[in-house]
Amino acid sequence: RRDRQVVLAALDLSGFALQFADPVLRDDKEIVLAAVARHPDALAFASLAIRGDKDVMMAAVRGSPSTLELAAPHLKDDKELVLTAVKQCGFTLKFAGDHLKADQDVVRAAVGTNASILEYASKSVRENRDFMLALVEANSSAMAYAGTALRKG
Repeated sequence: RRDRQVVLAALDLSGFALQFADPVLRDDKEIVLAAVARHPDALAFASLAIRGDKDVMMAAVRGSPSTLELAAPHLKDDKELVLTAVKQCGFTLKFAGDHLKADQDVVRAAVGTNASILEYASKSVRENRDFMLALVEANSSAMAYAGTALRKG
């Protein structure tokens, strides 16, 4: 649990071995990156502090976009990290910070061919006539998620 080399050896077999490591090691960047490289979802056993490290989160999100949910709040507002997640799985938009749920680039990347992801976008984006018009032209299903004023107008 406390021996760095033993933990690294265990992580070579399973990233989920991180759950048995000493808390100090679950806060160690090298250890957590080794776990995430094997099993990105092992991030759940990392310390809260290390989930605030962009390199760690980027490694996890590249392997499993849903790990964005585990990111420190300030990283949920990191456009590069969120774009990495939503380009792989649009539904991870629901884990993004409010600021990025209102970012047209992020929402456009998340929606792709699945308009239902718009339910996680901010109201301001869904009420933006030009933005929604472009989405509806690409996918008519997006109209169902447009702001009320746009649907009535």
